Amino acid sequence: MGWCRQPPSGAFSAQYIGQVDELKDRVEGAVDRVAALGVGVAALAGFLSALVAVSVLAVSGYVLTYWGFRLTRHTGGTLHISRGLITARATSLEERRIRGVEIGQPLGLRLAGAARLSAATSGLGQEGARSGSDWLTPPAPAEVVDRTAVAVVGDEVAVRGPLLSHGPAARRRRFTRAILPAAVLCAATLLLTRATDDLPTALVVAGCLPLLASPWLAADRYAALGHALTPRHLVVRSGTFDRRRVVLAREGVIGVTIRESFFQRRAGLATVTATTAVGRQHYDAIDVPAELSTGLAADLLPGPFAELLDAEHVPQPSSSDRA
Repeated sequence: MGWCRQPPSGAFSAQYIGQVDELKDRVEGAVDRVAALGVGVAALAGFLSALVAVSVLAVSGYVLTYWGFRLTRHTGGTLHISRGLITARATSLEERRIRGVEIGQPLGLRLAGAARLSAATSGLGQEGARSGSDWLTPPAPAEVVDRTAVAVVGDEVAVRGPLLSHGPAARRRRFTRAILPAAVLCAATLLLTRATDDLPTALVVAGCLPLLASPWLAADRYAALGHALTPRHLVVRSGTFDRRRVVLAREGVIGVTIRESFFQRRAGLATVTATTAVGRQHYDAIDVPAELSTGLAADLLPGPFAELLDAEHVPQPSSSDRA
């Protein structure tokens, strides 16, 4: 009968410790080699590693959430959405309850020429919206999203047509709100630099970098700003990091609010809010010229605002008339 001799436990422990020490030396050596390249290279390597990890997680999440995404229109007047890899989800939306669509273009999707589409519909509630039951497309090429939006609302001008710009006052407001806080932050950073000799360079760059990016941010925010009215829909668009173009059926608007903040009044601007019972329940046309805001509200709700405009133009009796 064959047999083999087992090494003493002390010898096995010494061998295991030796392997651990060897692995530790390799890791420390790799860290020392990266550190020898400089802080900038080390930071770049860390950023690229994080970018790869985030990209892998994002792609994995996309596949798990939108695998097999399918949107179909049934003859009974419903839209049926099915999606999901591990957890399958199916939603049916009655087209008569859909009062519009929202085309979302977060900055990352916009840079990639993509967008996503959701429905402004009643019956889902806030929980349904948070779970993504109102999505009509996953993040996809913008052309595919626009084509789907046209098929849902049946108004190509509302989905793809040009919007009315809000004028130079709205542009100045965008630049003021973007540049002024960034300039204050940069000035505070430079004052702190003069008061403190050992302020890290990275902190100085972080304090002044927003000032360099603020003009681009302001110009992009103004380019996104606009609204339009078609015979059937109200269209509003705004945002930079989360740009949204909302196409809302005019028949679904149940109330209109004109709001003017202190700074908006000084700039001759107003925000017109259309209230509805679907989707986010209110949609804003931001920084509309004041002379256009009342007309926009009157077009959305002709009856109530026509009475209001008539009341505003009724001549008030003079003191002699009252006497």
